[in-house]
Amino acid sequence: MISSTASTQSVAGNYSKSATESIFGRLNYDFNNKYFIQGTIRRDGLSSLGLDNRYGNFPGVSIGWRPTQEKFWKLKFFNDIKIKGSYAVVGNPLGGFGYLSTYGSAPYGNIGGISVSNVGNPALKWERSKKIDIGFEATFFKNRATLTFDYFKNDIDQIILAVPTPQSAGVPGNSILKNIGTAENRGVELSFNLDVVKKKDFNWNFNVNYTHIRNKVTSLYPIGNTPAREITNPGSSPYNIIRLGESIYSLYGYRYAGVNAANGNPCYYKADGSLVQRNAATGAYNYLLTMNDPNVGVATTLTNADKAVLGNVNPTFFGAFTNSFQYKDFGLEVMFRYSGGNKIMNVTRQEVLLNQKFANNGTEILDRWTKPGQITMTPRLYYANDAIVNQNGEATSRFVEDGDFLRLQNIVLDYRFNKETLSHFKDYIKSIRLFVQMQNVFVWSKYKGADPEAYSNFGVDATVTPALRTTSFGVSVGF
Repeated sequence: MISSTASTQSVAGNYSKSATESIFGRLNYDFNNKYFIQGTIRRDGLSSLGLDNRYGNFPGVSIGWRPTQEKFWKLKFFNDIKIKGSYAVVGNPLGGFGYLSTYGSAPYGNIGGISVSNVGNPALKWERSKKIDIGFEATFFKNRATLTFDYFKNDIDQIILAVPTPQSAGVPGNSILKNIGTAENRGVELSFNLDVVKKKDFNWNFNVNYTHIRNKVTSLYPIGNTPAREITNPGSSPYNIIRLGESIYSLYGYRYAGVNAANGNPCYYKADGSLVQRNAATGAYNYLLTMNDPNVGVATTLTNADKAVLGNVNPTFFGAFTNSFQYKDFGLEVMFRYSGGNKIMNVTRQEVLLNQKFANNGTEILDRWTKPGQITMTPRLYYANDAIVNQNGEATSRFVEDGDFLRLQNIVLDYRFNKETLSHFKDYIKSIRLFVQMQNVFVWSKYKGADPEAYSNFGVDATVTPALRTTSFGVSVGF
């Protein structure tokens, strides 16, 4: 990376390595193609952990039963059924070197020097996922249809999170990584595959899958001998919270009430439900009786105590469905993906598209309040007072949006040369396939940002680059 400020140039960069070392074994037992059992054991080592905690042992076991192979089975509609269950402990992969304290450049007065840039924690241990899965696989309709169902529960232990530290401690970033919590994921997975049409010259296959999942934090270990119920600003993100009973990294901020129709000031709810307005010019807070009140009420404040959980950043459902067609030597595949149940904090809209400096605003700024009595959700414009009018740097329900979408993900059209044509080249070529493919073709969503999937792990869209739409042509030749 090369940067230039006036006549001063600098060159900077970084390089890091990580590694995983694993030993594993597996034992399978199959009795009469009817009863199945499998056991596994893994020993994994991770360079992101210190020497004393680098290695972990992770066992697993699974069982299966095919009742259709039993003599008592009489239902001929089903070609095959397999009932299955499994339990395993898995170590979650980690990145970086959180157990090490690292150094970086820092000024010492007007002299360049180095100082601690990250305080490591050599006591970090593996994050562990204890997974239970129960389900079945069924084939029916003369082997033309397959249905798969799974119920799963995943208890995550020793979660590594950035724990806030007092500013007086002098810890860079005011946080340190620790194994401090547990969380739970539970849900169901469904998959259905059907050969709708199966003819000599025409085939149509339909496949759909669906996952429903719920995540919640189940415990936080004591911090400084004090039982913790929540962690605010996790990972130095001012938009999130980790709270018992809520989804991890839930959005956390102020509840937006709308615009005072009398003067155009933004309004919010306090924790007790009372209304307050913020003066767009001065930033002062005052109580408000109604959303069309020209009078300035008693002065008040809006603090962290008035914040509320504004949404879950993790999708609660997602999946895809695909239609595949084959007519003679031509093929067409169309795949849709969907996801939803999550919320996104649209910082791009908050700080860029609704800025107060007339700098490439979005069209939403045209709906701003301009005269008494006007009903709108966009406050008055006050030049350069972005931080006041839009509550920059804080999550508010005004900018928290649904992340639901349906995306036409992939279209593939191909042509395969038949055996008769290839017979002229049988000594050289085994197969030829011509294809054209489009990815990320279109997305249907009410999200006001560029892409409902363009957000960080904290559910924040801060000028994140959206997925590209691509078209490709190609030839695949087998020799």
